[in-house]
Amino acid sequence: MGTVNLKLTMAIDYRIHLSAPTAAENALGFVSNGAVSDFAGSRSTGDIPMFSPEKLRRCLGDVLSKDAYSTVYSLKGYPHLAAKEIRPDDPHQYSVDAAELELVAFPHASYPDVLNCGKIIRDRNTAFIIMDRHCGDLQQLITNYREAHKPIPKRLVLSLVRDLANCLVYLHDPINGVHGSLFPGAILRPDNILFTENRKHIILLDFELCMGMSSWATKTGDPAYMAPETLLRNKASPASDVWSLGVIIYELVTLRRPDFLEGKDPKDVFVDGWRLDLSGITDGFIKSILERIFVLEPERRPTARGLVRLLQMLDTPPDEQEAKDKALRNRCASLEAALNDANNKILSLEKELAAKSAGADIPKEQFGETSKTLEKVKEIWMKIGMGDAWNATDTADTTDTTDTVDAIDTTDETDNIEDTEEEHLEEDDSTDLMKAVDRNDVEAVKTLIPLQGGMQMKGCTHVDRWKIYGGTALMRAAIYGHAELVGLLLEKEGGIRDNSGWTALIWAARTGHIDCLELLLEREGGMRDNNGGTALMATVGNGYSNCARRLLRKEICMQDNNGTTALMAAAGRGYADCVKLLMNKESRMQDSNGWTALMCAAELGRTDCVKLLVEMEGGMQRTDGMTALMWAAQNRHVDCVRLLVDKEAGMREKKGWTALMFAAQAGSVDCVKLLVREKNLRDNTGGDALCMAKLWGCHEIVSLLSN
Repeated sequence: MGTVNLKLTMAIDYRIHLSAPTAAENALGFVSNGAVSDFAGSRSTGDIPMFSPEKLRRCLGDVLSKDAYSTVYSLKGYPHLAAKEIRPDDPHQYSVDAAELELVAFPHASYPDVLNCGKIIRDRNTAFIIMDRHCGDLQQLITNYREAHKPIPKRLVLSLVRDLANCLVYLHDPINGVHGSLFPGAILRPDNILFTENRKHIILLDFELCMGMSSWATKTGDPAYMAPETLLRNKASPASDVWSLGVIIYELVTLRRPDFLEGKDPKDVFVDGWRLDLSGITDGFIKSILERIFVLEPERRPTARGLVRLLQMLDTPPDEQEAKDKALRNRCASLEAALNDANNKILSLEKELAAKSAGADIPKEQFGETSKTLEKVKEIWMKIGMGDAWNATDTADTTDTTDTVDAIDTTDETDNIEDTEEEHLEEDDSTDLMKAVDRNDVEAVKTLIPLQGGMQMKGCTHVDRWKIYGGTALMRAAIYGHAELVGLLLEKEGGIRDNSGWTALIWAARTGHIDCLELLLEREGGMRDNNGGTALMATVGNGYSNCARRLLRKEICMQDNNGTTALMAAAGRGYADCVKLLMNKESRMQDSNGWTALMCAAELGRTDCVKLLVEMEGGMQRTDGMTALMWAAQNRHVDCVRLLVDKEAGMREKKGWTALMFAAQAGSVDCVKLLVREKNLRDNTGGDALCMAKLWGCHEIVSLLSN
């Protein structure tokens, strides 16, 4: 099975306070049908055939699964569909209304990997959800690996995590129309992450009936997947979803579910200084992700968007790791051959030296050079972490390299996933000129330029810590920062793009080599990559203000294919020095969705950049009406809210939501205190922040807004 693509059908967590039905209706503009026992109706969210309640009951087939509050049935005559019957334990009509309200929010979905849920059909106090039939869930996958006593391959784990995180990014983004729904979060569990029939896609499905109970013990569902704030205060926010995802990551890696509570009350467990014991997780990268997620303060957890970026920044994506490993194995094999050759030469020289008088026929300098070569090879082996393989080779018979090969091969034998596209790439076809650049061999480069200058790879290779497809010798020189070689190669290779459209200038800017950048600027300045990106965007995105200063005259005010500017890239990464360089020329520019640099900074809590940009861009709105203040409030960035509130308080997005409403949804008491001046504003349906806080059970915020 290749990289898993996530298909989202539904993500619901019913957090309804039974004492506030009026608030639900007012806040969301829902006209309830009341508790009329004979009511039956349906609301369509897709192209699934129309069923009346009577027809549906006649079509119910075998029971596919069952729990305390629901049963999933096959449908006779519809082999690819299933019906999930929800039976709330409380006869209150609003538990069924809640399901319908959430389904209404999803037809507006525009995410390409989002599927509509189908239909919800109501009959008295029972709801039937019509959905695609599945053939397994993530819990079964975990169970299969546990029973086989094999770990889930890291590549599959990271594929699942990345897709689930992207799903949450979609759910948490107000532009998709989901943020205004009744339910601010979803409790993720392995058993509601379902595999479709081809087992290459998964469906996220959650019908938790957490109906606003005041005690954690009365909630349905497994508390192992609930965030501390949900268990302690019945609060939920996007940060709670990230916690649930963290539990799933832990279970995927260890094949066991963490037992946070160990039979205790949550208030006795989640106290100051609490930390989850992660000693059983040996993978440093995954451990670093979990350390960021498993913190008690929701505002300290990464957002789903931040988690996606963390996966991109802290480690190579899973589909790239295979190519990286393959390149490392090839490199080790080459080093092994060089080592064996050097050893054989030394043995031969030692025998000849022993047989001849000192200084006869064989110059000692030759022996010395060979020894130096051997030491260099050994040094490289030590640097790439192959010291054990070196020692094994150093003491073994040089004619038998089996042990050495075994030591070098780091392939996970338990990983039987289908080959990724990386394995079908052409082999590293680096030319001798490119290899001379790798060695910084000036004389060899001069000799080979007339023969191989201008040649471009067809495959890919790793240059320093970068992977490059279709690269040139000039690009390699720029990546390494070999300015002399850049000068030699520029005439033959200037202006060539790699497979991603990157030029040598973009590579020099990305790696911060200002000497190389200055040599390349006149020839390649203003050239774009395949996404419309420029060298200026690449360098400010990594904080190289000295390089950015040189690029201003060529590339200022350019936008990529999505409308992103260099200022947005710098602000989003929090590089204030770069923001200062760009703000006078690029401020107030917007991308295709209306994002500004100030919004990018506010969303990610880049306080220094917000401070610089607030006077120039404060008050601007995205195409959906979102402001920088709303993004800061939604993500609980209190310092950013403080800087923006005077400029943007009172503004509303297209559905009428204010920054205060986003802060209340996120459960940020500190942000609510700063935004309380908006408490009398109402959204397009007539709801205000107080109604919503009551609906979500945010008692401290309700108290603040009631005064």
